Amino acid sequence: SDHFGGRDFIRGETAQLIRNAKVVFAHGSTATSYAVLWRRPIVFLTSDELSASWYYPTIEVRSRILNCLIVSIDREQEQRDVVEWQKINQSAYSLYEETYIKSKNSPDISLWEIFLNVKSEAGSKMQSGYA
Repeated sequence: SDHFGGRDFIRGETAQLIRNAKVVFAHGSTATSYAVLWRRPIVFLTSDELSASWYYPTIEVRSRILNCLIVSIDREQEQRDVVEWQKINQSAYSLYEETYIKSKNSPDISLWEIFLNVKSEAGSKMQSGYA
């Protein structure tokens, strides 16, 4: 069935789509991190149903932390200049990145590389009798 009114539905390309976006419309998924990493403006979307759900506080908190707009798709919105939608609070994004995505003190390698390094170190200690 046509759930999206004839619009394209793209799977598995979230990171690339966000990287190329001028504005990111989001609820509160972890994909928000891509927008933060690539410094893309975020507008958080909600609805009456979502606002009454257990999930709404997640949207509200992320919006507050990142200093981004929340827009209800069920409510008439005041006219906003497109420039306002494209503002980024650099210090808020940096703080979010450091707090929730990557510490300044962590190495610039993937989580899996860290895991393999720790596993390798543990294996070396076990072989040398220091476990």
